[in-house]
Amino acid sequence: MTDYMAGVMLANGVIWIWAMALATFSDFFSQIPYVVLALVTYLIYILGATLASYLVCKRASSKHLVVGLKLAGLAWFFSLIMLLGSTTGPTPALALVLLVCYGAGGMAGGYLALRSELGSRKIIQDRELSE
Repeated sequence: MTDYMAGVMLANGVIWIWAMALATFSDFFSQIPYVVLALVTYLIYILGATLASYLVCKRASSKHLVVGLKLAGLAWFFSLIMLLGSTTGPTPALALVLLVCYGAGGMAGGYLALRSELGSRKIIQDRELSE
Protein backbone atom coordinates (compact mmCIF):
# COMPACT_ATOMS: atom_id res chain seq x y z
CA MET A 1 0.00 0.00 0.00
CA THR A 2 2.94 2.31 0.65
CA ASP A 3 4.06 1.98 -2.98
CA TYR A 4 0.59 2.93 -4.18
CA MET A 5 0.47 6.02 -1.98
CA ALA A 6 3.93 7.07 -3.12
CA GLY A 7 2.78 6.67 -6.72
CA VAL A 8 -0.38 8.67 -6.06
CA MET A 9 1.64 11.48 -4.53
CA LEU A 10 4.10 11.43 -7.44
CA ALA A 11 1.37 11.50 -10.10
CA ASN A 12 -0.42 14.36 -8.40
CA GLY A 13 2.85 16.11 -7.55
CA VAL A 14 3.77 16.44 -11.21
CA ILE A 15 0.34 17.93 -11.87
CA TRP A 16 0.57 20.23 -8.85
CA ILE A 17 3.92 21.57 -10.11
CA TRP A 18 2.31 22.25 -13.51
CA ALA A 19 -0.58 24.06 -11.83
CA MET A 20 1.83 26.16 -9.81
CA ALA A 21 3.80 26.99 -12.97
CA LEU A 22 0.58 28.08 -14.68
CA ALA A 23 -0.26 30.36 -11.76
CA THR A 24 3.26 31.73 -11.31
CA PHE A 25 3.91 32.45 -14.98
CA SER A 26 0.37 33.47 -15.87
CA ASP A 27 1.61 36.44 -17.93
CA PHE A 28 3.54 34.10 -20.20
CA PHE A 29 0.85 31.43 -20.37
CA SER A 30 -1.90 33.97 -21.08
CA GLN A 31 -0.33 34.53 -24.50
CA ILE A 32 -0.72 30.85 -25.43
CA PRO A 33 -4.10 29.76 -26.86
CA TYR A 34 -6.33 27.95 -24.36
CA VAL A 35 -6.64 24.92 -26.63
CA VAL A 36 -2.87 24.46 -26.63
CA LEU A 37 -2.71 24.86 -22.85
CA ALA A 38 -5.52 22.33 -22.43
CA LEU A 39 -3.73 19.78 -24.63
CA VAL A 40 -0.44 20.31 -22.81
CA THR A 41 -2.25 19.95 -19.49
CA TYR A 42 -3.84 16.66 -20.61
CA LEU A 43 -0.43 15.39 -21.70
CA ILE A 44 1.08 16.33 -18.35
CA TYR A 45 -1.70 14.46 -16.54
CA ILE A 46 -1.01 11.40 -18.69
CA LEU A 47 2.77 11.68 -18.28
CA GLY A 48 2.48 12.12 -14.51
CA ALA A 49 0.33 9.01 -14.26
CA THR A 50 2.63 7.11 -16.62
CA LEU A 51 5.73 7.96 -14.61
CA ALA A 52 4.15 7.04 -11.29
CA SER A 53 2.61 3.85 -12.67
CA TYR A 54 5.86 2.77 -14.30
CA LEU A 55 7.85 3.21 -11.11
CA VAL A 56 5.30 1.38 -8.95
CA CYS A 57 4.90 -1.40 -11.52
CA LYS A 58 8.67 -1.91 -11.67
CA ARG A 59 8.46 -2.95 -8.02
CA ALA A 60 5.59 -5.36 -8.68
CA SER A 61 6.40 -8.95 -9.48
CA SER A 62 3.24 -9.65 -11.50
CA LYS A 63 0.00 -8.17 -12.83
CA HIS A 64 1.64 -4.95 -13.98
CA LEU A 65 -1.38 -3.70 -15.91
CA VAL A 66 -3.68 -4.30 -12.93
CA VAL A 67 -1.24 -2.47 -10.64
CA GLY A 68 -1.10 0.41 -13.13
CA LEU A 69 -4.89 0.67 -13.23
CA LYS A 70 -5.17 0.50 -9.44
CA LEU A 71 -2.66 3.31 -9.15
CA ALA A 72 -4.53 5.33 -11.78
CA GLY A 73 -7.80 4.90 -9.87
CA LEU A 74 -6.23 5.94 -6.59
CA ALA A 75 -4.50 8.94 -8.18
CA TRP A 76 -7.80 9.98 -9.79
CA PHE A 77 -9.64 9.71 -6.47
CA PHE A 78 -6.93 11.70 -4.68
CA SER A 79 -6.98 14.43 -7.33
CA LEU A 80 -10.75 14.74 -6.93
CA ILE A 81 -10.30 15.13 -3.18
CA MET A 82 -7.69 17.84 -3.81
CA LEU A 83 -10.04 19.59 -6.23
CA LEU A 84 -12.77 19.69 -3.59
CA GLY A 85 -10.61 22.21 -1.76
CA SER A 86 -10.38 24.48 -4.80
CA THR A 87 -12.78 27.33 -5.43
CA THR A 88 -14.46 25.71 -8.43
CA GLY A 89 -14.48 22.08 -7.31
CA PRO A 90 -14.52 19.10 -9.66
CA THR A 91 -17.16 19.15 -12.37
CA PRO A 92 -18.39 15.87 -13.89
CA ALA A 93 -16.66 16.71 -17.19
CA LEU A 94 -13.36 17.39 -15.42
CA ALA A 95 -13.70 14.18 -13.39
CA LEU A 96 -14.23 12.20 -16.60
CA VAL A 97 -11.26 13.83 -18.35
CA LEU A 98 -9.05 13.14 -15.33
CA LEU A 99 -10.22 9.52 -15.23
CA VAL A 100 -9.35 9.04 -18.90
CA CYS A 101 -5.94 10.73 -18.51
CA TYR A 102 -5.04 8.79 -15.38
CA GLY A 103 -6.34 5.54 -16.90
CA ALA A 104 -4.28 6.02 -20.05
CA GLY A 105 -1.20 6.89 -18.00
CA GLY A 106 -1.71 3.94 -15.67
CA MET A 107 -2.04 1.52 -18.58
CA ALA A 108 0.97 3.03 -20.35
CA GLY A 109 3.14 2.83 -17.22
CA GLY A 110 2.07 -0.75 -16.55
CA TYR A 111 2.74 -1.71 -20.15
CA LEU A 112 6.18 -0.09 -20.15
CA ALA A 113 7.11 -1.80 -16.88
CA LEU A 114 5.90 -5.17 -18.18
CA ARG A 115 7.80 -4.70 -21.41
CA SER A 116 10.94 -3.78 -19.47
CA GLU A 117 10.63 -6.84 -17.25
CA LEU A 118 10.07 -9.18 -20.19
CA GLY A 119 13.14 -7.70 -21.88
CA SER A 120 15.18 -8.29 -18.73
CA ARG A 121 13.99 -11.89 -18.51
CA LYS A 122 14.97 -12.50 -22.13
CA ILE A 123 18.47 -11.13 -21.51
CA ILE A 124 18.87 -13.38 -18.44
CA GLN A 125 17.66 -16.43 -20.40
CA ASP A 126 20.05 -15.64 -23.25
CA ARG A 127 22.96 -15.39 -20.78
CA GLU A 128 22.03 -18.70 -19.14
CA LEU A 129 21.82 -20.42 -22.53
CA SER A 130 25.20 -19.10 -23.60
CA GLU A 131 26.93 -20.41 -20.45
